[in-house]
Amino acid sequence: MPRVTCRTIAEHLKLSKETVTHILGGRAERFRPETVARVEAAARELGYRKHGAAKAMRTGRHNAIGLVGRIDIGPLHFEIQRWTIDQCRKRDWHVLATELKIDDLGDPEHGPLMLRELAVDGLLVHYARAIPDALIDLVAATRSPVVWINTQHPTDAVYPDDAHAWDQALAALHEAGHRRIAYIGPPPPHSHPSWRDRETGACAAAAAHGCQCQVHHVPDNWRQLGWDRIRWCRALLTGPARPTAVLMPRASDAASMVAAAAAEGLEVPRDLSLVAITDGGHATCQGIPLAHMRIPSRELAMQALAMLSTKIDTPATQASVAVPFDSLTTATITKAPSL
Repeated sequence: MPRVTCRTIAEHLKLSKETVTHILGGRAERFRPETVARVEAAARELGYRKHGAAKAMRTGRHNAIGLVGRIDIGPLHFEIQRWTIDQCRKRDWHVLATELKIDDLGDPEHGPLMLRELAVDGLLVHYARAIPDALIDLVAATRSPVVWINTQHPTDAVYPDDAHAWDQALAALHEAGHRRIAYIGPPPPHSHPSWRDRETGACAAAAAHGCQCQVHHVPDNWRQLGWDRIRWCRALLTGPARPTAVLMPRASDAASMVAAAAAEGLEVPRDLSLVAITDGGHATCQGIPLAHMRIPSRELAMQALAMLSTKIDTPATQASVAVPFDSLTTATITKAPSL
């Protein structure tokens, strides 16, 4: 079936092509309402669709942004992608998404087509690791406005405020009488600055409230330990100086901690308060709603798109933005037990 163009509609209505082009191109105020109505009705009847490529050639804008990211970094990438698409729909923008693989950095000539052709007005890059120089060079070579998501780049970046992620939780724990608090997290060197900032931020927030925050680094092979994770957590919960609350920078560790508490005869949250950070996944463990803060994926997408929109209109370096975490849900924070 031949494509319906402005000329097709003009011939159908016996109007000039220029009249139809102006009306369908957003300049309908120049014409009588009845003419506008006839053109719009004919466009619907004939199945007219705007020619995005032709418009891009005419205006220099694609009304499209590119989302470039690694998909091996867990649910957060898909949460950010979901909210990016949601926000772009509200702006009437296209979203083109592509995966960036490590091999692409060493062979840019065969990397994502989006980075080799002019197809978008700007780029959102979600790499979620320390940014290699090769990636910075690869993105710079596109000469497109770029905003980095979930990466603490000095400029043009939007990332969660991990350094203050625990502030609300420590205030709530202090008010509930908790003074001995444990933090369990991955050992250094950390694969992403968020792990470092969550750890140091927990210690700083605890000190500000006069609490002890004892950091416990899980073994390097934590994911492969299986049932030994419960034994490791049980060792943390034994003795009269055990913590009355545990902070977990990843909610997936809650299952081991709940099982260890049960094995020690402790009930969550009566005897042990738990607080976790979630990335949009489950905030419950074995039927127990977890006290948690959620990584602000929606706000990350909103602020990243706002920054990118500004850079598209006025290309200039922007100051990076740290986005506060979502409000604390206090489900498993209760009064500290007497030990």
